[in-house]
Amino acid sequence: MRMPVKDDSESATTPRSPADEPAPEQTPAPDPVRQEPAAPPSEHARARRRGAARNPADYLVGQKATTSLQIYLELKARAETAVLRTAGQEGGVRSLTALVNEALAREVIRLEEQFNAGEPFEPNRGAFRMGRPFGS
Repeated sequence: MRMPVKDDSESATTPRSPADEPAPEQTPAPDPVRQEPAAPPSEHARARRRGAARNPADYLVGQKATTSLQIYLELKARAETAVLRTAGQEGGVRSLTALVNEALAREVIRLEEQFNAGEPFEPNRGAFRMGRPFGS
């Protein structure tokens, strides 16, 4: 075991100031989780509320967000293959993101028609719930 070596250049009688001491390392406090306020409705959303024609392309505007979700491996493989086989063809999709966005837009429209008289649902004002689905 090594013992620390005393530096003889400093006398035991020399007072040390706090400035001579190295500053202790401080860990920054973690940022609190912030909820961003809901964005105001886009022109497309306002038009849909006025009863304009419902088109999946109306949903494919504005900012994009990265999200994580679980999908079945076979479904994912089939979707990737569909993208690869149709990307250069008329009516095909150019990416997995485009396929998911277009399919999700069609399904949202269907749900709004079935459960909300064809009107867009009121925007969610809070955080989206996590965990097990309803009814499970």
